[in-house]
Amino acid sequence: MGQLLPYWHTVELSGGDRPVLREGELDIHFENNIGLYQGKSKILKRQNGRIYLTSQRLIYIDNYNPKDYSLSIELMDVKYIDYTSRFLKSSPKLIIFFKKSSSSIETKSSNNNNVKPLIHWNCQICSSSNEIDINFNYSNKDNLPICSTCGIKSNQELIESVIKTSISNRNDENNKSKKVQIECQFCTFLNHYYLRNCEICGNLLPINDNNDNKIIIDDRISSKNFQLELSNDGLDDSKFKFIKLSFHLKGEKLFYEKFNQVLEKLNWDNLINNGNVNKNSINSNNNLKSSSSSPPIFGIHSLSKIQDDQNAENEAIINSSLDDFETLLNKANEIMKLTNSFKTLIPDSNLLNQVKHSIFDDNNTTNIQNSQQELSRQISEFLLDNGTLENQGGIISLLDLFVLYNRSRIGFQLISPIDLIESCKLFSKLNLPLILQKIDKIYVIIQSNNKYSKNLLKNLYNFVKIYGILDGYNFKFVTMLQISEFFQWSLLITEQILKLAIELEFLVIDQQISGIYYYLNEFKQFYDDNDNNEIELIQDNTNNVDEIELVKDNINDNNDLLGLNFPNVPFQTPINEIKIDDSQLKKSKNLQDLEGLLI
Repeated sequence: MGQLLPYWHTVELSGGDRPVLREGELDIHFENNIGLYQGKSKILKRQNGRIYLTSQRLIYIDNYNPKDYSLSIELMDVKYIDYTSRFLKSSPKLIIFFKKSSSSIETKSSNNNNVKPLIHWNCQICSSSNEIDINFNYSNKDNLPICSTCGIKSNQELIESVIKTSISNRNDENNKSKKVQIECQFCTFLNHYYLRNCEICGNLLPINDNNDNKIIIDDRISSKNFQLELSNDGLDDSKFKFIKLSFHLKGEKLFYEKFNQVLEKLNWDNLINNGNVNKNSINSNNNLKSSSSSPPIFGIHSLSKIQDDQNAENEAIINSSLDDFETLLNKANEIMKLTNSFKTLIPDSNLLNQVKHSIFDDNNTTNIQNSQQELSRQISEFLLDNGTLENQGGIISLLDLFVLYNRSRIGFQLISPIDLIESCKLFSKLNLPLILQKIDKIYVIIQSNNKYSKNLLKNLYNFVKIYGILDGYNFKFVTMLQISEFFQWSLLITEQILKLAIELEFLVIDQQISGIYYYLNEFKQFYDDNDNNEIELIQDNTNNVDEIELVKDNINDNNDLLGLNFPNVPFQTPINEIKIDDSQLKKSKNLQDLEGLLI
C-alpha cells in the first residue's frame, strides 16, 4: 500500500461502461491499453484501461473491473505535462504534474492562524494608537498596557470594550464569508462557495479564497476507505507530485498534443473568468467613429445622400462577387488540369489502391479496433441508458437500431452497417449486458438478463393461450398486430418469431381473405412440468367462460407468471351456448322431407 494522492476522484459509469459526462463537459479524445503510475511506481490492477480526455477531467476506465478500479483527475489540478519517449522495453509515458494540494495550503493557513492577532487602542490622554494582543487578560488591573508615547497606563474599561468589539467584528466577518455564494457567469446559478464547477451547467466558477484554498469535492477519494496497491509511492524524493500514463501500444503523441491544447484553453478561460483579459481596454473603433463623424444632414438632401450611399455599396458588393466568381472558375480549370496530369503519372489504379492500403489500414489497425470497441460501448449506452431497448419491448433488430442510432446523431458522424455489425459482435468480449442473436433470418439484440432471451417462444405460446380469442369452434387465435402491440415488438421481429414458432410446430396458421390468424397447436404441448397449475386449467376448461375469468384472476395475482399484464380480453360465446331460432329448425326439417325427390 502506498500513499494516496489527494487528486484522485471516483467516476460515474453508464450502461456501456463509459463515463457519465457533466453538463457542458465535452468528450475530446480517448486511448486504449493505458497503465497508471503514481510517482515512479506502478498502480497494481490498473495497467489495462482506457483514458478519456474531456474538457474538465482526465478519466481512467479499467477494462477488467470498470466499476471498482476507475479513477479520474480534475484538469484544474494539473500544473503542466511532460512526455518521455520509448526506451528499450519501457513504454512511452505522459507525466502529469499537479499544483499544490489543499493539504499544503491548509498547513500554511494553520501556521498563519498560530500567529496571535493584534488590535489597536487609542490612548485617552495623547490619542496615540497602540497595539495589544486580542487574548490579553484585562481582569488584572496591575498588568494593564501602557501608552508607548506618553507612558500613562490605560483604563480597564477601555481595553475590555476594545477587545469585545474586535471579537464580535471577527465573528460577523466569518459568518458573512460562510454565507457567500458564487454566481455562475453562464447560467447565473448560485453555487456553494467551496465548489469549483457549476452544479447546473458544469462550467468553471470564478476562483475565490474559499474554493481555491479549501477544495472540497464530493467525489474525492478518501484514503480511509480506499487504498492504491503500490510497492512504493515514488514521491518521497520528488519535489512535485505527479502521476504517469503508460501507453502500451500507440497514440501517445496525439494524446499529448490534445492534452496541451485542452490545458491552454482551460488557462485562457480562467483568465477570462477572472477578468484579466482586455482589462482597462478602450475600443478604438468608437474613437474613430466619433472623430470621423460629420455633422448630421436633414431634409431631402439627406434622403438622397442615403440612397446614393446604398447604391454605391450594392454596386461594390456585386462587382466583388463577380470577381470572386471569375477567380473561382479559373482555379477550377487549373485543378482539372492538375488532376488530368496525375492520371498520366499513375495509369494503373491498383497501384494507388496498394499505396492507400499500406498507408491507412496497416498503421491504423489498433485505431480501428479501439473505435469499434468504443462504438460498441456507445451503442450499449444508447440502448440501456436512453430506454431505447425497453421501448422496443426488450428486443430490437439491427435494422431498427441502425435507423434509430443514426437518427439520434442528427446527420453527424453516421455509422455504416458494417461498423454496426462488427461493433455488436464485441458485446460478449467487452462484458456488456447485451447479446447479439440470430432469429430465423435477422439479427436481433437482447439484454443478457432479459426474460425474453430464454423464454421467447414460451411467452408467445402462453400469450396465445391466455389472450387468444375464441372462434366458433372453441379454438384460440391471435393476429400479428396483437402480438406486436402486447410485446412492443416491431412487425419485422414479430414476423420472424412467428415463423420460428411455426417451424417448431408450436403454432399453426389459418390464412383467410381477412388476414392470417395464428392458432395453438393442440397436438403438441409446450409447457414444462414446473409451470403453474392455473395455465393447465385453461386448457381443460376452455368451454366455460366463467372458469376462464376465474383463472385469469388467479394468474393476475401471481407475480411469478411471465411478468405479463393481463388486460380485459373479450371472449366470444362458445357454440354450445348459442341460441338458435325454432323457426329455422322447422324450415330445415321441411327441407329434409323433400330430400330425394326429383323435379
